[in-house]
Amino acid sequence: MKRILFVGFLLLSLMVCFTSPAWAGGLDDCKFYKEGENALSEKGNYNYDEQYAKVLDLYTQAILTCGLSQKDLSKVYYRSCRVWLMSWAFSNREGALGIAIADCTRAIELDPKFTLAYIYRGSAWYYKGDYDKAIADDTTAIESGEFSQKDLSIIYNNRGLAWDKKGVQDKAKADYAKAKELGYK
Repeated sequence: MKRILFVGFLLLSLMVCFTSPAWAGGLDDCKFYKEGENALSEKGNYNYDEQYAKVLDLYTQAILTCGLSQKDLSKVYYRSCRVWLMSWAFSNREGALGIAIADCTRAIELDPKFTLAYIYRGSAWYYKGDYDKAIADDTTAIESGEFSQKDLSIIYNNRGLAWDKKGVQDKAKADYAKAKELGYK
């Protein structure tokens, strides 16, 4: 029993040590992240479930072994969130939305200014039917001031969809109008 506790403590210590900023490498040095990105961008006909599982495994390896900074860890969690959303969209994979939300939430915890994670988490909340949380995340993204006019048009449209689902037509119409004003087609 003592041996199991010691091994567990050792593994936990190594995880803390290698994910701390003092040991942090960069995404450019992390082969697992690069392999995940390459696998995600492969073209051709392939089984989406298998491809996404491969990418998610590589991202997990990057999180566990690459000693990334908080900012880089945030990016990996965000990318993982996106893959879980795609996995849900292509195969309606059970539990994928909850994991996407958890990964985007972790990305935000690591880097609260990483507003792309709010957009994708907002999408996951929308598809789960939690429109209030979707609206809150879209609002955070809009208020960040970090997006192009085209991106903002999409975010306003997404928020309009959530207002629409809630039955708040005046706010939905206002967001749709703003999206159109910004060039949403």
